Amino acid sequence: MVKKYCAEPKVARKTVKAQGTNIRIHYKNTFEVGRVLRGMNLVKAQQYLKDVLAHKRCVPFAVYNGHVGRTGQAKEFGLTQGTFLDATGAF
Repeated sequence: MVKKYCAEPKVARKTVKAQGTNIRIHYKNTFEVGRVLRGMNLVKAQQYLKDVLAHKRCVPFAVYNGHVGRTGQAKEFGLTQGTFLDATGAF
């Protein structure tokens, strides 16, 4: 029996789903990045991630924000805490 855990999109042609297994990354960091990227189109999301890698923009932390430093770049999202990715994609 196959279980479905997410709702099916209304327009399947314009949606993307992703899944990763055995990835060495914390789910809390992944949650915050996914929260920011939700609703962006592909080109805008790619540019945002490039800016994060170049330390021009930050990934704001709203839910799982324990031990996350403050940065002025999080003002864009109405928050005070945020962090950056390094070249490997880790925080």
